[in-house]
Amino acid sequence: MNSSLHSEPPPADSTAHEIRPRGRLWTLLAAVAVFAWILITISSYILNRLSGEQLSPQAPLQVYQILTDTVSERSCVLPDGRTISLMDSPLLTASDFQTFRGWQDTDFRSQLRLHLKPSACTVLQQAKKQQPNSQLAVFIKGRPVGLVSLQGIRGDYLHLNLEFCTAADANEVFARLTQ
Repeated sequence: MNSSLHSEPPPADSTAHEIRPRGRLWTLLAAVAVFAWILITISSYILNRLSGEQLSPQAPLQVYQILTDTVSERSCVLPDGRTISLMDSPLLTASDFQTFRGWQDTDFRSQLRLHLKPSACTVLQQAKKQQPNSQLAVFIKGRPVGLVSLQGIRGDYLHLNLEFCTAADANEVFARLTQ
């Protein structure tokens, strides 16, 4: 009876020692792979957002050049009561932009930065050469949201104060650009 209580442990199996390190190695490799996949997924989402939100080519965005010397058939009354004459066709549309970034300043004025495609930069440079003191009117869904001077356009983006939008309207503008 006492001999069964103090018996020796069963002999060690040599394959059991080989399987444990292998199992740990596969577990470690699987954990690293899952971690890498999560990191790549998160970083690709975040890095894409650093340059701005993707602007949908079907967004209802149109940029018209304002005519200063002539009156056209296409005119628009701005929310502040001014009437402007526009070129007959838009100078730029949503398909001319890559990304956008919208924000509100501390005084609750909304701003929008539209990043241009290289072809759109060329179009704006030509418009600036033809009429350097001209302005652009930006429309979303046929409604004016702001004006920007051609002289104020630098680099590959168009910076716009959403002067005709409340904070709620600005959020609607941002949503429309991603549709």
